[in-house]
Amino acid sequence: MDNDQKNLPLNVADSRYQVGAEVVGPVTPPPVRYKKSADIQKQLLDAAEYLFARWGYAAVSIRDVTSVVRMRVANVSYYFGSKQNLYYEVLRRRAEPLSRMRLERLKAARSQKTSGNRKLRALVAAYADPPLELSQSGDVGWKNFFSLIGQVTFTGFAAREIAEFFNEPARELMAALQDLYPSAPSAKIQVAAMLLIGPYIMVISEPGRIETFPERAFSSGDVALLGPLMKDFIVGGIREMLGSPATGRTSARSRKRTRPAKRR
Repeated sequence: MDNDQKNLPLNVADSRYQVGAEVVGPVTPPPVRYKKSADIQKQLLDAAEYLFARWGYAAVSIRDVTSVVRMRVANVSYYFGSKQNLYYEVLRRRAEPLSRMRLERLKAARSQKTSGNRKLRALVAAYADPPLELSQSGDVGWKNFFSLIGQVTFTGFAAREIAEFFNEPARELMAALQDLYPSAPSAKIQVAAMLLIGPYIMVISEPGRIETFPERAFSSGDVALLGPLMKDFIVGGIREMLGSPATGRTSARSRKRTRPAKRR
């Protein structure tokens, strides 16, 4: 790659930053009869969730979905209007309550009168515990949902409307971190929130990566084991980058990295 190519700025209007690999069309208003026949809609949503989680949006057809529940293909158009709308509803019906749980807990954690270190742990738990609890609730649909989220997180969500369910708790988390670290640059606050996603997704989506190891001490499904360790890892990473919230000071290693060079 030549220097001219290296120096080209990223174009945020590029399609890969808009919809990612799923290449999902726009969400449209659902049919008027959308709220009727809740049981039929649930069957279609459950089947679609199961298939999308395993094969992704592009590889699953409407006929695949209706074949699982032995319904007519026309039922998807009748109740949802389009494949895009069906995909949106698969994500929305669980992303919406998950978002509410996170927001409620984040706000409660922000209001705590406690030390900075305890509050940092409370904030990480407020963001990470809801999916951990839902994954272990016994509802297999949540595991399908988190598997699907694991697929689309790094390639783009189906629609901006869905991304907003995840962005709202993220903004609350970043605001809380800024409260703990008032002198920290906003870029570092955003990086802290963004890098939290990687460990969380690796645990909650149960990707099966550890199963490829010849020798292993746990499985991808050991969420009860991995959850607390994940939170320790996230808290440690934030402290290393931003310092101790109890004192507001940056860590010694961080100060060493950012100390300006002496003039010669």
